[in-house]
Amino acid sequence: MDIQEYIKSGIIESYVLGLADPEEMATLERMRALYPELNAAILDFEQELELAARKNAVPVDGGVKEQLFKKLPLHPQPAITADTAGGRKVIRFSKPLAAAAAVLIIASVGYNIYAYQRVKILERENKDLAMERSQLYTQNGTLRTRAEELNTGLQLFSDPASLKIALTGIKETASTKAVVIWNKTNKEVHLMIKGLPTPPRDKQYQLWALVNGTPVDAGVIGDCATFCLLKPIDNAQAFAITLEKTGGNPTPSLDQLQAMGKVPG
Repeated sequence: MDIQEYIKSGIIESYVLGLADPEEMATLERMRALYPELNAAILDFEQELELAARKNAVPVDGGVKEQLFKKLPLHPQPAITADTAGGRKVIRFSKPLAAAAAVLIIASVGYNIYAYQRVKILERENKDLAMERSQLYTQNGTLRTRAEELNTGLQLFSDPASLKIALTGIKETASTKAVVIWNKTNKEVHLMIKGLPTPPRDKQYQLWALVNGTPVDAGVIGDCATFCLLKPIDNAQAFAITLEKTGGNPTPSLDQLQAMGKVPG
C-alpha cells in the first residue's frame, strides 16, 4: 500500500472527526501502529483542529464574565444535590457545574461548526479532483483515438497498393474536398474527409464508385472523425459523393452531387 496516498485520501480527517465507519476506523488503528508517518499525520490533524478552535474562539465579554462571577457563590457547594419531590428523587446541579457545562456546550458547538465546514471543504476538494481526473481520462482517450487515426492514415498512404483519388467539389460545392484511398489488392476503400460540411439532420453523405459507367454504392459516410472505412470495390474508374436521405439510396441523386474524382491511370 502507498501510505502517502492513503494519508491523502481523506481517511485521517474522517477518522478524527468521527465520520469513518467502524471498519475504516479499525483498519486505521491497526495501520497507525505499523506506520509512524500515519500516526504523525493523525496527531498533526488533531493539533490543527485544536489550534483552529482556539483561533476561532469568540472571547466572552468582560461584563458577562463579571455578572457570572457575581451570581456564583463564594463558598464551594456540592456539585450535585438530590431532593425528594412527590416521592421522586430530583437531581440538582450546582451553579458552578452548570456554568462549566454551558462553557463546554458552547465549545462543542463551535468545534462542530468548524468540523462541518472542514468536511464540506474536503468534499468539495474531492469532487474537484474527481472532475479533473475524469477530464484527463477523456482527453487521454481523445488523444489516443487521434493517434490511432494518424497511424492508420500513415499506413494507408504508405501502402504501395493504395491509390489516392482526390475528390473536389463542383459549382456551389467547390470548397468540398475529400480523398479516397482505394487498395486495388484487398479492395478496401477508405475516405479521408477534408472539407465536407455538416449535412442536414435528415441527410447523409454517400460514396459511389463508377464501375464501367454504372454507379455502385460504396457506403454511407458515418461519424468517423478522419478516415472512414466503406464498402470494398472491385473495380472503378471514378468516385463521387452525393447528399442522400439518412441511410442512403440504391441509386445516386445526381442533383445532389457534392464532389467527384477520377481514378488515375
